[in-house]
Formats: sequence, structure tokens, C-alpha cells
Amino acid sequence: MAKMSGIKAILLLGPPGSGKTPLGEYLSAQRFASRSAFHFDFGQQLRDLVNTGAQGVFTPREICRVKEAIKQAALFEKEDRELVRKILADFVKRHDLQPGDWLILNGLPRHPEQVDWVSELVEIKLVVHLLCPLEISQKRITTGFLEDRSERSDDSPEKLTARYQTYLERTLPMVNFFREKKIPVVELAVLENTTPPVLWQELQSHEAFKSVISS
Repeated sequence: MAKMSGIKAILLLGPPGSGKTPLGEYLSAQRFASRSAFHFDFGQQLRDLVNTGAQGVFTPREICRVKEAIKQAALFEKEDRELVRKILADFVKRHDLQPGDWLILNGLPRHPEQVDWVSELVEIKLVVHLLCPLEISQKRITTGFLEDRSERSDDSPEKLTARYQTYLERTLPMVNFFREKKIPVVELAVLENTTPPVLWQELQSHEAFKSVISS
């Protein structure tokens, strides 16, 4: 697969219910240094792939693997590397991303090994880490504050707790992983009623964000 150089990415990290998808959608409506931004919601891409059959781009075997991952709420591991890269590359192609455009990554990568899978396709320049305790996460989901979860089948209290634990064990270590690689990490606190415009305003005030966008 050819390297797609020049596409810059902001990675959203946070537990379920922290609002990554609403924030990703909001950010994609902004322009960073006069460049377009696109929201890559990996979970939504998987659901769309299953629902539409991916219009012949993906094989029946690949679609079955995606269905299995969704059903089990499992992370993709090393044997899924090429499938995951194919999903990202297909998104880039369909949206005609150009060098200098920004991609808002949401849901990929979700553990350190996955970083290498996307590194030849996009360059992660900044990490936005949403800090959201389990009890706040549960409230945001169960009260209906988040309106983007109509297609989700994994929001029961038991599944939510299990997914939060997976986040702590597999995804949270990525914060230090990126810091060790000298990639800036901006941490934003999420409360029960925190909205994307509030997070966007706070994000813009961080020197790391200003520096990355202007570079």
C-alpha cells in the first residue's frame, strides 16, 4: 500500500461516553490554518461497512471479520493490520484528502501497536486526551446527553464497564507512548454536560495546539 504523505492527524483519545464522536464532528467543521479537516470515526466506518457491504471494496471475509469485531466489542490485533489500513486508506481516497489536510482520528489507533499501522498513511501531530471518569461516562450515556449513539448495541451498564476497563488497560497507555515520542498531548476535562464548543474553545487556548496547527 502506497504511503500517503502530507496528511496530518489529530488523535482523539478518551473512554466511552467522553464525547469523542461529537467533538470529532465539531472539529471537522472547523478549518485549521485554512486547511480542511475530516472526521474519521473508526467505529462508524465499521458499522457502515457492515450495513452497506462497502460497495464491493471489501471482501465477504473482511466484512465477516468486521461483524465479529463489532459483536465482541474487541480491538483489532496484529492479524487485522492490513484490513484496518485498508479501511483508513479507503476513507482517505473517498474523501479526496490532500497533502496538508487534517484528519481527526477517532477510534484508531486504540493501542500502541496500531500506531504503526496508520503511520504510513497519516502523521499524528497532536493527541487530544479527554479525561472522563467512569461515573461521568455512564451518566453522559444513560441520560441521553450524547445523541450520537442510536446505532450502538454496547451501551448496557455491564458492557460499558467492560469497555471502560479495556480503555484503561489498552488505550490509556498510549498517552505516555506519544509523550515519549515527543508528540504533544492536550488533556481536556469532560464533565456530565460538557459540549464540543466548550472543548474546542479550551483546545484553542493551548500552546501545543497553536504550535502544531501553525507549523
